[in-house]
Amino acid sequence: MIDIIKIFFIFIFILFLLRKKINIGYALLAGASLFIILYPFNFNKTFHALFNSLISHTTLNLLFSLTLIKSFEYSLRQTGLMQKMTSATQTLVNNKKFSIISMPLIIGMLPSLGGAYLSAPMVDSATKNTSISKEEKAFINYWYRHPWELILPLYPGIVLASAVSGVSLRDLILLNFPIAVIFFTIGFLLSMENLKNEKKSINSRDIYNSLLSFIPILLVLLPVIIFKIDLSITLFLNILFLCFISKKTLRKLFPY
Repeated sequence: MIDIIKIFFIFIFILFLLRKKINIGYALLAGASLFIILYPFNFNKTFHALFNSLISHTTLNLLFSLTLIKSFEYSLRQTGLMQKMTSATQTLVNNKKFSIISMPLIIGMLPSLGGAYLSAPMVDSATKNTSISKEEKAFINYWYRHPWELILPLYPGIVLASAVSGVSLRDLILLNFPIAVIFFTIGFLLSMENLKNEKKSINSRDIYNSLLSFIPILLVLLPVIIFKIDLSITLFLNILFLCFISKKTLRKLFPY
């Protein structure tokens, strides 16, 4: 019981610091320091465990993967491919309902801070002259950016879950795939129930040009899922590929 009280106190302390606008990294560090005060620690064993963790293959691979995820996202924006993917989705989707949810789906492929701000005006524009309320628009913008967290290796969460659990990234994606489908389906049924559908005509050339813009995303997903190649390797090769097709240097495509 006393342990629960201690951990609860540490948790409340961290929340208090966050409420005071303290940087989350400093807040967690302060919480860890409080943990050391409340519990006896063998610093020698802790140091060795920390050192071994820092030099382990899992840690280094995770560090490279998370760094390259951010760089890949930045590269897509810098080369204009992100904008092309957004336009391509609107061209490909011959369905009013799917056209509305396509924007948060595309933006959600990239785990960027402030992604909601980017997709929100797109959802608002796509839902003009419809009966969809502001609350429903907010739901659409939120819901459809997040099914990817379960299956897309661009998200740090699933990469970290794979590293911590010891389950391969490919197996974890396949296990989560049915849940992601259920996630998507439930959201679609709830948000599109009262919306009338509309269709538009598209030609084969538009389809072909639109599909080309998704090649970088496919080149990340397919090697990981099919050939079990490390995510860090596929991301780095794709950044090089983006440098080649955009004629930009690596320095311009790295946000660091």
